[in-house]
Amino acid sequence: MGSVKEYRVIAQDCLRMAVIKDERDRPLWVTMAQSWIQLAEHVAKLHVEPEDAVDGEGDDHCSSDRGDDSPGRPQTAN
Repeated sequence: MGSVKEYRVIAQDCLRMAVIKDERDRPLWVTMAQSWIQLAEHVAKLHVEPEDAVDGEGDDHCSSDRGDDSPGRPQTAN
């Protein structure tokens, strides 16, 4: 999957084509640009960092509220 930036650049290219190409093709180019922008927005939402997730959703493997016996956490002598 490409990057958000890449998809936005493609959308800009489509809008440039809408201006310089045949006027009859303008709706097609604008629609294509809108589709690329929607894809960029979708990908941006998929790549939200866990700490930015709504309602506490996201990875909790880094949670600090677990006890010392959590898997992956080294055991320490008290």
